[in-house]
Amino acid sequence: MLADSIELKSIRDEKTKESIKNHLPKVKKVPAVKIGRFAISEKYSNQGIGTAIMKQIIGEIAENIFSKIGLRIIIVEGYAGAYNFYKRTNFEPLNKSKKESKKLIKAKQQNPSQTFVLYQDITKINL
Repeated sequence: MLADSIELKSIRDEKTKESIKNHLPKVKKVPAVKIGRFAISEKYSNQGIGTAIMKQIIGEIAENIFSKIGLRIIIVEGYAGAYNFYKRTNFEPLNKSKKESKKLIKAKQQNPSQTFVLYQDITKINL
């Protein structure tokens, strides 16, 4: 895990953005923790192992790190080919516009190793 931040304006979910503005009214960058490269061997794919590990990591961040340091967002930089995995683990693309969604779908098909950034609002995690 790495310390990071994201521009408040890059968050497209208006409820999350408003909540952050209410708690941190003058902030332009939102404190975050970034999960570095995350992968499991293809031998173990589609068995739920990656999802279980990611949920464990998110739980650890929410329970232990969130209460000790000032952060609000969890970020991952994933490959387009792994987009569905990150969606299953409740990550959302920073840019939710239709144009961005189409770009991501196209990248997933044409260049699965292209990276993209997704996030979760740590206050919305259900443990």
